[in-house]
Amino acid sequence: TPTPTVSRTPTAAPKPTVSRATAAPRPGPDARVVTRVNTLRAANGCPQLATDPRLTRVARQHSADMAARDYFGHTDSAGRDMGERVEATGYDWSAVGETIATGTRDPVAVVEEWRTSPGRGQDILNCDFTHVGVGIADSPRGPYWTQVLATPR
Repeated sequence: TPTPTVSRTPTAAPKPTVSRATAAPRPGPDARVVTRVNTLRAANGCPQLATDPRLTRVARQHSADMAARDYFGHTDSAGRDMGERVEATGYDWSAVGETIATGTRDPVAVVEEWRTSPGRGQDILNCDFTHVGVGIADSPRGPYWTQVLATPR
């Protein structure tokens, strides 16, 4: 009977896998606005706002319209107010509000400007609002910001 032989053949040790921690991508300025507004709302006993894609679309389009046509206001270049723009998306609202800003690039500074403004501050801290959309558009004068707040029927 053959005798088994043990062979000690060296094998290469497996190379360790190098894991590099990657930083999570920083949220965009629109998401930072929503986060800051929700922080303020929580501190004032209001529920958090949920982002709604229809409101985001309205906000982005309004910011782009203001930036492209160099105006600042709640009525768009077609003569529609915020309620009409929101209705056009199919969002059936019972309450709607809009805050706008221009000039500053810092999302936290924009929210602070809204918070300290009499009408705008009331909008962002209105506990009845449940949804939000934020849009930003750049222009030679700086960004145009629009935040649309709403509550469905």
